[in-house]
Order: sequence, then structure tokens, then C-alpha cells
Amino acid sequence: MISQLQIKEDSRVLELACGTGACTLKLAKIAQSGRVVALDFSEGLLSVARENAAEAGASNITFVHGDAGDVYRLLAGQKFDFAACNSAFWHFPEPEKVLAGLRMLLTESGEFALSLPSWGDGAGEARETIRAKARDVLLKHGVTADQIDAVSSRRTRERLDLPSLFSKNGFGVREVPFEFSFSQDSRDDWRKLLVFSERGQWTQPFTNLDPETQKAVRDELSEWRKTNFPRNPNVSRWRVYVAGPPAVRLHA
Repeated sequence: MISQLQIKEDSRVLELACGTGACTLKLAKIAQSGRVVALDFSEGLLSVARENAAEAGASNITFVHGDAGDVYRLLAGQKFDFAACNSAFWHFPEPEKVLAGLRMLLTESGEFALSLPSWGDGAGEARETIRAKARDVLLKHGVTADQIDAVSSRRTRERLDLPSLFSKNGFGVREVPFEFSFSQDSRDDWRKLLVFSERGQWTQPFTNLDPETQKAVRDELSEWRKTNFPRNPNVSRWRVYVAGPPAVRLHA
């Protein structure tokens, strides 16, 4: 994501949802004579980020607590050459407000880059086939249609049509798909966290299911998916979107 932005030594960079500062430190190292403003909603994460920055000796970072939807109000009067958001944009409840704020904070030639896992982007024929199969299996095991629809609606909101969203908010956009491989040990470590586990994602939202039924649902769907949609389990697929001024930039 960072490599898609032509950040210079003296650039002014804004990061949204900086978390513990892993990406922030990389940005600060590139813009070493410029400045980085890093925003996050969590005071706890910002506390860790500040500790990490101090340990790294990064003195060109300013950490700001606040909601990304209020970014213009929080930073009014400032201007940035670039903005970035690493693996978090789809969590913002009002992405239009975020983009409106960025449009006013970025310079006329400024660009905004974000990274997004492939499952958070769009619909796609394969995704819809998998969702239909999951629905059938869950219905068979006692989950009601209303419960499934409620979860499906929430997850649909998490998947964004970013090109359309950027266009509506005055940005042109380009897309860069990429993927990377990781070891089985690394995968096993991630799978210890239920939220990242393929074995948990099918049943986690449905707390009324007993453990035996949850296992039956997970096993049936996992076996069906392996047969119908085989893939390398140790490859992570992502997209980077870079938004910038269109041919005619819209103004607030």
C-alpha cells in the first residue's frame, strides 16, 4: 500500500486507524523530514502506538484520538500530501464522511491509499454461490431465515463498492491487486483466534446453536468448499485502492 504512494522525505502524511503504529512507523521513516499525523478511535491502541514511536525514536509523528468520520473537524486548517488506511477502512460506519473530510484535507494533487482483504470487496459470483450454500446448510440445522438475513445484511455493509464510493465523493481511483504467501505455522497462529478462523466464521454469529450443531455446520461447509472452491490456504489475497483527483475535481 505504501509503495503505491509517491511519499517524499518532506511529505505531510495522514494515517487513519493507525492502531499500534506498525504502518505509522513505516510512513514516518519515509517522510523523515516531513510529518505524519496518525488518528485512531482507541485510546488503548494509541497508547501502544506512542510507546512504539518513542522506542523507535520517531519524533515526526503526532497521534490524534478521534473518529475518522470527524477527521476534517479534528484537523481543520491542516493540509496533507498523502493519506493512508491499512486494513481498516471497511470498519468505518460512515465512509462517505471520511472521504468528504479527506477531500478537504488533501492538497489538490493529494492521494489516499487503503488496503482491503479480498473478502471485503464487492460481491462476485463465487462469493454468492458460497453464501447460498451456507444459507442452505444453516437453515437445515435450525437457524432461521431472519437470523441469516440479519447477519448477511451486516456483512454486506462491510463489503464496499469502493470505485463507486470514491467516484461519488469526488475522487478518481485505481486498483492494485496483490497476494502474499505465509507459512503453515503462521496460519496456525492466526487460526487460534476464532474471528479469523474458517471453522468459526460460519457459526460465530449464531449463538443459539449448540456446540455439536456448530461443528456439523462447519464441517459440512468446509468440505463442500474444499471440493468446489479449492485454493491455496497459505496465500492471502488483497487489493490496494489509490484515490486521487479526477480530471475535474469536486470541491466541498
